[in-house]
Amino acid sequence: MDGKFGPRTIAATQRWVGAKVDGVWGVQSKRALQDKLGVKEDGEVGPITIKALQAKIGARVDSMWGPDTVRHLQGYPQQALSSTKGSASV
Repeated sequence: MDGKFGPRTIAATQRWVGAKVDGVWGVQSKRALQDKLGVKEDGEVGPITIKALQAKIGARVDSMWGPDTVRHLQGYPQQALSSTKGSASV
């Protein structure tokens, strides 16, 4: 967990949110994230989306997408998948 939002983190996040895993953090991935978080799906990751993400993954909620948020994100999808094995929802 290096705090960098690179190809591996993007792919893991895309799998977590149910987006096409292509390594590109585009509008479809952003909308899938917003859908997962239950916020307005506009394809723009602004303060509302970031705060919802931070709250979901246990990061400090400050509406800034920085290394702390990314480190928490890097650990969260795998943690969420592991803790819900056998469950219908992630």
